[in-house]
Parts: sequence; structure tokens; C-alpha cells
Amino acid sequence: MAGYLQYNLLTTTLSLESQSAMICQCTIDKAVAISGIGLHSGERINMTLRPAESGTGVVFHRLVGPQTVSIPARAENVVDTRLATVLGRGEVRISTVEHLLATLAAYGIDNLHIDIDGPEVPVMDGSAAPLPPCSKQPVCASFPKAGPTWRFVSRSR
Repeated sequence: MAGYLQYNLLTTTLSLESQSAMICQCTIDKAVAISGIGLHSGERINMTLRPAESGTGVVFHRLVGPQTVSIPARAENVVDTRLATVLGRGEVRISTVEHLLATLAAYGIDNLHIDIDGPEVPVMDGSAAPLPPCSKQPVCASFPKAGPTWRFVSRSR
């Protein structure tokens, strides 16, 4: 049994290594403008989704007066989770990001610039359907995946 388990782990390792070269990062093909009402603020929000280079991740760019504040969609930028997921940098906040981020993750879009002129992502109908790049199979520009290759390693005892 131990030999069989080692063989399966080794086979899995080799299989994953050969697949790792095929794993790519993805962004949308072209910029898309979206407008809607904020669920919590009731404000009209304008948002533009723009393609991003490999390794960029998802980055929100919040227009605040004459300046733009960039907030990467990363765990360390989550400042509140009551009623909505809120990202922040300094005094600038962007709320209700969870539906958009879940949609992007579901479609494998991991590099994107999101320009937004209000305090929260417009809710639309709460689903992915109103998001043009995600309403059908998204057209993606693929990049080679950067970062570590994950491997399963077996140990002999």
C-alpha cells in the first residue's frame, strides 16, 4: 500500500508539473463601462473595468476629488466586513466589492483595473449577468502564470 501511495503522489507531482506551464493569468479583452446604483449609498456609481498586465491583480482606482487612490483587492486592504466587504487605504473606502470579486474569480479573471467614482460597487441585480465581460464566456488575454509552482512531495520512511 505504501508503494502504491508513493507512486500515486509521484504521478500526481509529474502531472501537476506538466500542467503548470499551461496555467495562465487572465484579464478582459477590452475596457467596459458600467453604471448603477449603490446598494447602501443609493448613489449613481460609474465604473470602468480595464485590462491589466500579468501580475497586477485586481486593483480598484477610486476617484476622490482631483486625485485617484489605488487600492489592490488584497486581504490586507479589507477594513470592514459588516454588511459588505470594504476595502480601504487611508481615509478612502470602496464598499460592496464581494459580488464583483466573486464574479471575477468564477470567470478566472485575475488581473484587472477597476476605475470607480463612488464609495461602493454598483449592485446591479446582485448577479454576474449585468457585467458584460462575464455575462458570457469572457474573452481573455492570457499571460504566463508568474509565481511559485506548487508540488506534492512524497516522503519515504
